[in-house]
Amino acid sequence: MESDYSKYATSELLDALESIDHDKFPERVKLIKYQLKRREVNNDLVEDDEALPSQEKKLGTGGQVVLIIAALLFVWLCLDAVNTGTVSLRRSSYRYETSPFIFLSILAAYIFAIVVCVRRVIKARRISKQ
Repeated sequence: MESDYSKYATSELLDALESIDHDKFPERVKLIKYQLKRREVNNDLVEDDEALPSQEKKLGTGGQVVLIIAALLFVWLCLDAVNTGTVSLRRSSYRYETSPFIFLSILAAYIFAIVVCVRRVIKARRISKQ
């Protein structure tokens, strides 16, 4: 089980950095240095060119499939909204002719959701190729 260094106090991080075996646990050292850099403590501990570890969990194949399906659902909702000029949201229907601001806001939220899903899948695929 890996430690969550974001919950450590700064003094605990400094102690951990001093006592950890740098050769045996290089990833933990990077995580500790990353947390220290985030807190702007002892900036000389972390070199600028050192790669900071990603705090995101890796997205597996199943997660990628779910995001692709979600993106396709939002694409379908966008196309349906543009085709009919109506967006339905929680028991209400908003037509472009009567409520253009709300209609376009909901359409923008759908497009944003598509972009987020697609970007996350692309990022996960790049990471898995490395």
